[in-house]
Amino acid sequence: MGTKRKKRFYRFRNEREKEGFKKRFLSLKRILFIVFLGFFLFSLSIILVGGFVLPKIEVAKAYKPNAITYVYSDDNALIGHICLEKRVFVPINKVPKILQEAFISAEDRNFYNHSGIDLGGIMRAGFKNLFAGRIVQGGSTITQQVARWMFLSKERTMTRKLKEALLALRIENKLTKKQILELYLNQIYFGHGAYGVEIASRDYFNKGVDKLTLGEASLLAGLPKAPNTYSPLRNPVLAKKRRDYVLERMYEDGKISKSQKENAAKEEINLNPYLKDMEASPYFLSLVEKKLREEYSKEKQHSYELKVYTTLNRRLQRIAIQSLKEGLRELDKRQIDQNKKTAYRGPLKHLSLEEMNNLEDFDWGFNIEETPKAGTIVTGVVDGIDDEQASLKIQRFKGIIKKSGLKWAFGEGGPQKPADLLAIGGVVKGRVVKERKNNTLELALEQDPLVQGAIVAIDPKTGEIKALVGGFDFDRSQYNRAISARREPGSAFKPIIYFTALQNGYTPASIIIDSPIVFGNENDDSLWKPENFGNKFYGPTLLRDALVYSRNVCTVKLLKEIGIPKVIENARAFGIKSPLERNLSLALGTSSVSLFELTDAYSVFANLGEKAEPTAIRFVRKSSGEKIQEETGGSKRIFDEKTTFILVKILEGVVEEGTGTGAKVLGIPVAGKTGTTNNYMDAWFVGFTQNLVVGVWVGYDDKKSLGRGETGARAALPIWVRFMSEALKGYDVVDFPKPEGIVETAIDPKTGKIATAETENPVTGYFIEGTQPGEGGSKDVLDNSKFFQMGE
Repeated sequence: MGTKRKKRFYRFRNEREKEGFKKRFLSLKRILFIVFLGFFLFSLSIILVGGFVLPKIEVAKAYKPNAITYVYSDDNALIGHICLEKRVFVPINKVPKILQEAFISAEDRNFYNHSGIDLGGIMRAGFKNLFAGRIVQGGSTITQQVARWMFLSKERTMTRKLKEALLALRIENKLTKKQILELYLNQIYFGHGAYGVEIASRDYFNKGVDKLTLGEASLLAGLPKAPNTYSPLRNPVLAKKRRDYVLERMYEDGKISKSQKENAAKEEINLNPYLKDMEASPYFLSLVEKKLREEYSKEKQHSYELKVYTTLNRRLQRIAIQSLKEGLRELDKRQIDQNKKTAYRGPLKHLSLEEMNNLEDFDWGFNIEETPKAGTIVTGVVDGIDDEQASLKIQRFKGIIKKSGLKWAFGEGGPQKPADLLAIGGVVKGRVVKERKNNTLELALEQDPLVQGAIVAIDPKTGEIKALVGGFDFDRSQYNRAISARREPGSAFKPIIYFTALQNGYTPASIIIDSPIVFGNENDDSLWKPENFGNKFYGPTLLRDALVYSRNVCTVKLLKEIGIPKVIENARAFGIKSPLERNLSLALGTSSVSLFELTDAYSVFANLGEKAEPTAIRFVRKSSGEKIQEETGGSKRIFDEKTTFILVKILEGVVEEGTGTGAKVLGIPVAGKTGTTNNYMDAWFVGFTQNLVVGVWVGYDDKKSLGRGETGARAALPIWVRFMSEALKGYDVVDFPKPEGIVETAIDPKTGKIATAETENPVTGYFIEGTQPGEGGSKDVLDNSKFFQMGE
């Protein structure tokens, strides 16, 4: 082999394939017997299951014609449609005959000849799957699919399959073939959130079904089998192949001529130019729909066509998606399974030898007509392993994952060789590191994260929501964590408390004694001893430093002094609507809020005390052009500008020297605050410039720990930095303007007094003129002599 190290090579010989084929052929009689026995048992089961409780078929009420709501970005580009479950009912007589025939040829060519169950089709599919060694054809009829989608759950059980068959028979008795096909075409899923042929036609081709070409019709007909795999946006080559398969079936069925087939196969796939933006905005669209439903009744919203012009910025939205995905992938690599000693959870699936030799319809995760660029995530099949690397089949490319590309998966004390992690036939994801010669790609192992996150970006001047992402992948989970998830914010809530203190006579130079304090009674189990991160106490501490370094005990004492009601009142003014606990644990951010709420609250800081109500919609028009809703915009002052400016300067200190120093890399004036909750269940960073307020939350949906050390600074802040480094390009970022009446003074961090020439490490404090410290210092929290306190 030309090398001393031992290698394992795997080759697949034609003889083995032939031998497998012979075995399958020789056992054909046995299989036929099993098939017919299966039909007998299936028929018997149908009779027995007749007594089961089945859904009542109310087809007449299944759908109502709905008008479409078109949604546009802040530059008036179409980014999506909204209607009931994103589908629009189109009567069968409005669906072109050629489109109907395309679906019948693709999905159920005996549709007009069977009674709901196509036994011949099931047998043919079984034989094709048998000789192919894999599933190449399904046996469900269009009627069965209607029964499944409209009346049954998606569970994969024998009971559900039997109910599906029985319902198909009942549907055939109750409805005409045209009615069944009409239901099917209006409810089938086409990917990218589109249900029904009309929405799919508009999403993919920006036209109604009546305008589709034969090539476009056959492409749509090929999607329901595997919408993600055959998506022309994600996999144009596979989409063309599937389209041509449908055209061939139509030709075989006598529905089109040979010349029609050939001409349609030559058609270029001209997708809706806004499809990528529609793909990028599902969480934002769900927010827009929620707002519309609040503004209008469901019936009114869908009684006429609307055009909704939103605040979404397409560039910022794309950056937000990419930043969140990359950050969650990095975090996921640190989620070590203590039993396996690795963060790697294994392959997506394993392929058999037969499946490895039949990869025509495999989803490689990228456009196979192009060479994937560095950073692209691709999917491949492991086809070779030795002690130093693994090789992958990636369509026409060969992938190589060296040990260096597996480093994160090895872990400490865990697997140390490629063969410890990977196996032949394993389907895995990899990130392209670089392209080598001869169509070879060097990869690093990847996996989709289980940890979730969200990001929100708001223009503080206008309240316009510029970007919003509610999870790693909308296709995997539609739960909008940016809006709907309420999680403990931890220290990210503290700025509201410190702002309230500044309103009530305290200054950045006020001294708080960072010392042990106990609340409650040990006898009735109500004892509470708040602690700092790291379980340390720092003695006399500037109010400024208590926030910069996120001192928990100082914050509890400060909250006790100024009073909980004042803080809650301010929180409401800032925009926090979630319930807030009326106890001192509020100082530690134990009352759950949404990321959207907290980001909105910070926009008041960025706008120096003025609040612009957050909005996702600029205005709404009817199709006639009549404007029926318009956001007035603008902001109003709710807090003193000078007090807010002082708080902002303290939050700049968080970035310059405190828990948010990771944001210093931007090299621009930035303010913000980290947040981490007990047992590292939530990680936050909310930060801002004058131009943009951005909040990031990271955590598990089931509220398990992110792992020791996964603070807001480590888990959330890098996502924020990644976003802002791209988002602020083109913005003129300057520091916050200093209001009149603000003075800047150097102060002694130990005493809170004005610094002298002998003061070590003086800090800069900002004060409303007349409140800067004199010889007597500023208003303090508790007497300096009381190091240990018993709370009430």
